[in-house]
Order: sequence, then structure tokens, then C-alpha cells
Amino acid sequence: MQNIIQIANGILIGGVGGGGGGVDPFVGLLDAYPGAAAAYSVRQLSSTYTAPTASEFSFGNALEFDGSDDYVDFTPISFSGDFTISTWIKFDDFGDVIMASTSTLNFYLFPENSTAIRLSIGATGVAPDRLVFTVPTMTTGTWYYLTISRISNSVRLYLNSIESSTLAITSSNTFTFNSWSGYGAAGFEFFGVIDEALISNTTGATQQNVTDLYNSGNGALASDVIASPTAYWRFNETSGTTLTDETGNYNGTLNGFT
Repeated sequence: MQNIIQIANGILIGGVGGGGGGVDPFVGLLDAYPGAAAAYSVRQLSSTYTAPTASEFSFGNALEFDGSDDYVDFTPISFSGDFTISTWIKFDDFGDVIMASTSTLNFYLFPENSTAIRLSIGATGVAPDRLVFTVPTMTTGTWYYLTISRISNSVRLYLNSIESSTLAITSSNTFTFNSWSGYGAAGFEFFGVIDEALISNTTGATQQNVTDLYNSGNGALASDVIASPTAYWRFNETSGTTLTDETGNYNGTLNGFT
């Protein structure tokens, strides 16, 4: 006997075999329910799970920054050791701050140009570590998957799942991050689009994790790969002034967006 499984909107997505010889649960899900963000998580329950293709999976919306007065601020997230930063990003210009600590000014991430991404980390009043990662030439208007992970005294940057380099870090002080875009540094506001940003106080970005998250350019839900994130913003808002953190701890305020 075969039991039919249904989702909330009534679309049939598969069956579970019974009585000895059955059907794998959720097989055929994405044939019947294409383009659904939730499908990625549900499909992993299938014994025949494979990562979705671009036509099968969608992140939903993203957040566009105008390079002038758009920024998101939230309760500061503090780091004193290992961390992982994961996000999809599209540059409309280079040299603008992607993320920052605007109160203590001890944390900045930005592309210096089309072939170099800089991470500056340091305690207030202490000369920061300025880590400049050389990356393959980037172009404006193109989506990139960016991951940065600190493990002990080393920091690794991955662009589209390719590790660009590993650089040493000396700072052991606590630093904070409380803004998407660089509104704390006049003239450095981010100009481009950001999507699916995850922050973790762990070294969750192994090479395999990064490969799975990039998924050959098709993407995957970060929370499906990196467990228990500190914060995870999907950037799916289309109105209002709140940027939702999936963990419920670091909801942001949208400033300057129209």
C-alpha cells in the first residue's frame, strides 16, 4: 500500500512505500514543485538526494544597495576566535565596504579592486591586521559566492568555492560586526547586491562545505550546510524596515532603502 504525502498547499510531492516493496520518500519532489526554496531542505530526506539545479532551486529575493545611503545595522556580533562568513554578492563597483564594525572601527571587508579583497581586523586603538586576498578577476554585475573562515591564526578566503590564499592573523582581540555596508566610513557605502549571508562563531567553512554551498554556481541554503549559525539573513524582504535573521537574534534595521 502506498501512502501519499502532501505539503501545505496541497501539491502532491511523493509517496512512501509500504508492505515490503515501496517508493523512496520525496522522490520526484522537484518535478512536481519546482523553484521552491523549501524544496532543497525537504529533498535531502530522500535517499536519492542530489543537489538541485538552477531551474529547480531559487533563493528568492536579494537586497540591493545604492552606494549612497543604504545600509543595515543590528546588535553587534562579537568574535574573539574562529569564525565563518558566507554570502552571495554582486558588485556594481569595487572599493566599497561590504560589512563593517561602525562603532569600534575594527572590522572591515571590502574589495580593493577587481582582483583583491581586503579583510581588516584589529582591536580599537590597535593597528589592524590588513589581510589582502588575491582572487581571480571579478567583473561587475556578476554573482559571486564569497566565504571567509578563520581557523586559529590562519584566515582563508574562497571565491566561488576556490581557495584564493591563506593568510596569517595576529590579532587575538575581540572585534565586532554590526553593519552590512560601510556607512561608518564616508564614501565607502556598498554599491551592489547581497544575498544569503551567514555568520558563524565556528570554523564551519571546510572545503567540502564551501563546495556544497557554491553548488556549481546554483547555490544551496547555508543553514543546510553550516549547522547552528550565529546569524543568517536571507535578504528576502520586499517592504518594511526589518531585515529578518533566521535565528531570531540579530534582526537588522533597513536604512535608506526605497
